[in-house]
Amino acid sequence: MLKISLLIILLLLCFPALTQKTKKETMLRAHKLLEKDNWKEAEKLVMEYAENGDAEAQYLMTKLIGIKIIDLNGKRYDEGVVQAKNWLGKANNHDWLLTKNPSDEDSIRTQYVAISHNPDYTSTGNLAPEGSLIFKEEKRIGIIRKAAEKNILDAQLMYSTGLLLRGDSLEGIKWLNMAADNKHSEALYQLGALYSKGKWLKKDISKALDCFSKSLETGWGKAAWSLGYFYYEGKEVERDLDKAIYYFDKAYLLSEKYNHTKNSSLFRLGAIYVEKKAYQKAISMYQLVDDYSNDIGEARFRMGEIYATLKQYNKAVYWLSKSNYKDANRKLKEIRNR
Repeated sequence: MLKISLLIILLLLCFPALTQKTKKETMLRAHKLLEKDNWKEAEKLVMEYAENGDAEAQYLMTKLIGIKIIDLNGKRYDEGVVQAKNWLGKANNHDWLLTKNPSDEDSIRTQYVAISHNPDYTSTGNLAPEGSLIFKEEKRIGIIRKAAEKNILDAQLMYSTGLLLRGDSLEGIKWLNMAADNKHSEALYQLGALYSKGKWLKKDISKALDCFSKSLETGWGKAAWSLGYFYYEGKEVERDLDKAIYYFDKAYLLSEKYNHTKNSSLFRLGAIYVEKKAYQKAISMYQLVDDYSNDIGEARFRMGEIYATLKQYNKAVYWLSKSNYKDANRKLKEIRNR
């Protein structure tokens, strides 16, 4: 009987720690899902925690609803905004976020998430919307640094960005390298961009390509686009259209819906296929451009151009007439005056 009682006591003592570990692992997984814009799976993970009053989960609900609105192409936009504001308001009711000095990792993580959802209104001079928190700059920077020190990778990137903007390039690059060494997708991409431009680092195309390749391995679509661009332009590396096609295709597949990188990849692929005289493939690329984007006018113009090249003038006129691109009317006149 005594052994059973001791076992029960031991389980009761261990339960909070196990619960906290499970919660932490769940939140980490949710963060990773939201990096990939996978709001559906993230929502399944955090909803119960959010409903039970967990501040970090409530902030994550705010973020995923924003992604959800984009993913649904604005459908139920007003409803989504109301939901996001409600979750933000609930999260911001945790007064300790403003007053508690961060010490344990869970507290730091939640405060960091709070900062990421509440811009620095004090430095911009903008009025903070209702339900938003206002962190003084010193506290904001302190929380970001503590989060970075606790190996919260997004915080390492944010801290690095702040240091670089404040002119501390040596320390900024150190933290950027730290996040990149931890295989943070965007940090690797940003490091590659700095090497490619020679900003704050000595220009090194080989290192830039290596960083972009490592970022791509983590599934970062912009890194694939950058690699494709290098091989398409052929200025810093030997021009290779087949490699460019490979990387632009990767960028298209890895980028979320209604994303500029996605459409830009399609335009580059279309241009390459036109250069290769693979006109039907080019048309198929332009047809994939999102109908609701600002790029659709140019996509229709490019299809009109191709059909004119193929002397399929009825189709050319059809697509050019549907385009609001700047050169569409000029091209229509050329066709009608041929």
